[in-house]
Amino acid sequence: IRASFLLRCDSRCPRQTAPPEQGASLIERVKAAYRIEDVASRLTEMRWNGDRGMGRCPFHDDRSPSFSVDIGKQKWHCFAACGHGDVIDMLRLAKERGLAT
Repeated sequence: IRASFLLRCDSRCPRQTAPPEQGASLIERVKAAYRIEDVASRLTEMRWNGDRGMGRCPFHDDRSPSFSVDIGKQKWHCFAACGHGDVIDMLRLAKERGLAT
């Protein structure tokens, strides 16, 4: 995945934390720039209950909510065996599937 795709951030995706220190890896910079709940909400309609959200998985044809996001852990999971991971995995899968983030 091209770094420019991952590092593109606008007003719809505010910084999660303070900017990473000088010399931080690309992975650390991406995780600092993208909040998992913002990316998930741009991919599919989410229903939030505190730090946890559920929605239809944007990565496959889903009739009922199987896509879960945990803000505290900064992780997502699809209960239909589509995948799981952090915000980087979500961005990678969205790019592979041609979804706009």
